Amino acid sequence: MLLLKHPHGNQPTPSKGDRGVDVRVEHPDGFDIYQVKRYSRPLTAGQARKIEASFNTFVAQTLPVLPCAPGPW
Repeated sequence: MLLLKHPHGNQPTPSKGDRGVDVRVEHPDGFDIYQVKRYSRPLTAGQARKIEASFNTFVAQTLPVLPCAPGPW
């Protein structure tokens, strides 16, 4: 859905993890970054930890090297 809405977006596929980025959409002021998860039931504690870990990876590995659109980080 994201790529249909933003056809100029892309899905990075690095060889060693995605650095917390599943879809990125470039804009003049930086990138919108999306981490995509799918759970069909309420989150378990383990799933919540995985989501938090993905966000922490994004903050540690992506924010320092990719100009991201303003966000609440």
